Amino acid sequence: MLSSTSFKKELSILEEEAVTYWVEFFAAAADFGTSPDKHTGEEVMGAKRYSNTLKGICTAYSRTQNEQYLIVATKAKDFILENFLDNKYGGIHYTLTKTRERCSTDKKLSSQAACLSALATYVAAFKNENVLNYAVGIFKTIEKDLKDERLGGYFNAADRSFQDIINPAKKLKGHILLLDAYVDLYKVYPQTALREAIINLIDLIIGKFLSESVIPYEFNDDWSETSAKKACPALVYNTCGSILKAAFAVGSFSVVERVREAVAPLVKACDENSNIDADKLTYKHGIVPVNVITGAIVAWKYLGDAKAIEVIEKTWNAFKPQTKAIYTECPCAVMKLSKWVFEEI
Repeated sequence: MLSSTSFKKELSILEEEAVTYWVEFFAAAADFGTSPDKHTGEEVMGAKRYSNTLKGICTAYSRTQNEQYLIVATKAKDFILENFLDNKYGGIHYTLTKTRERCSTDKKLSSQAACLSALATYVAAFKNENVLNYAVGIFKTIEKDLKDERLGGYFNAADRSFQDIINPAKKLKGHILLLDAYVDLYKVYPQTALREAIINLIDLIIGKFLSESVIPYEFNDDWSETSAKKACPALVYNTCGSILKAAFAVGSFSVVERVREAVAPLVKACDENSNIDADKLTYKHGIVPVNVITGAIVAWKYLGDAKAIEVIEKTWNAFKPQTKAIYTECPCAVMKLSKWVFEEI
């Protein structure tokens, strides 16, 4: 059986490879390159990709104190603030062209959350008050302009000025990314308004997304279901892990108990339905096994779920042979896994 010591050792080696790859890439190119836009196919610089990579480098620095990581993390942070931050309307632009011009100025919830999380992680690593101000500004923008004050939840996307909600869907994945980002910010900004936002998000996810036996992937703005698409076991596992982690972060016994009651049967079902086919795993699916492992880690730690240990080992063995292909195309996968493992085990 895989021990926590050997798991951490194997993951440390892979994380160092992944971070070194992206540190050297940035040092040579002064950016993190481009990737195809999933809607247009155009090669773009994506705010989410850049933010996730910065977050991974900051996390690695916090544990290793590697000065090269510090140098590149600071340059990458400056790149994001100079190129993706919208100083006129607030929030983060979605994509840039290869020549660093604005491509899509839409304000997507996932990009706002990714950037907020990266900046909060940068603050945790380097204690930078100025960067904290930017992170808090993004938090306030999300709460003011993407939150549905009438019916609850957060819209998927608005136009640049936030005058029009261009995608009113309320997606489980977006709400989980936002919850994770708020928890990262709470570690360096433990303010009442943020704590209340985290608790409200937890209760909304339980009440809206986890109230059915089969978990919906998304809703319309009025909370009617958009389609028959359901959340996959990996996303459900990750959701359970995120809300458990968030409940303990805010330190409320009543919230923890509500979450335990809601996720326990879901985790049990995920234990039985989280098989990862190693032969079919590619970089495009890299975040899937990571979501399974992170969810299982939290289920094991906070619910005492013995079955989760088997899930972690089985999924990790499927994931390991693919890691180089995954971290060169999907930087956040290995880095997200590393952050959760070293925080929770």
